[in-house]
Amino acid sequence: MVNHLEQYARCYCTSCRGATVTRKTFRRHTNRPQRYPGVNERICTRSRHPHGKIVHRATYGRHRRKDVDDKSSETPSTLHAYFMLISADGLASADAIRMKKPGNLYRPCHQCSIIATLGLNRTYYISHSLKMDLHDLSPRKNLRKVFALWEALADPKRKKEMSQELGLVKSSILMELLKLHFPRSFPLDLMHCVLQNIMPELFRLWGGKEMTRRQESKNQRA
Repeated sequence: MVNHLEQYARCYCTSCRGATVTRKTFRRHTNRPQRYPGVNERICTRSRHPHGKIVHRATYGRHRRKDVDDKSSETPSTLHAYFMLISADGLASADAIRMKKPGNLYRPCHQCSIIATLGLNRTYYISHSLKMDLHDLSPRKNLRKVFALWEALADPKRKKEMSQELGLVKSSILMELLKLHFPRSFPLDLMHCVLQNIMPELFRLWGGKEMTRRQESKNQRA
């Protein structure tokens, strides 16, 4: 098979000035005076010089901008993108997945199947008992299938019970994007869970300010 790229070469003679020519022409121009691009010169291959030509960098920039303007005004372009990750706070993430908003819920987490405890004031909370294995919180898996089974239920009572148990609201239109994983493509709220709560506390502890503040507060109470 013939490689067409090997049949051409860029000629820097004073006549061609950086143009792409055939190998035959390139060998014929070998003995001519050569002129290579200088510091302020570029090889322009835009629509004005499709085969290439050494021009000043200002001319090169002008030709490049003209090509971009012509293509943007005359030829429509299509942008292809693949959503792999959607970062948002807890409320926005719940709306995107179409699950119940985190808070006073039986299963308040979108990432795992942790079960909250119902308190005396009818409010659910996460119990910090020693019986809880924090290394095995049963992450949610295959939410697409769960939503499909939930929407296929014909019994309204059973559907409501499943909605309350799993925190489901409605199938999300984002499920049409097969590149998204539910719920791994919707990570935890980094800003509110880590940056605004844990990190400032760690900085105060590392700097010694937190211990000083706690000691002063203890002395004032005493």
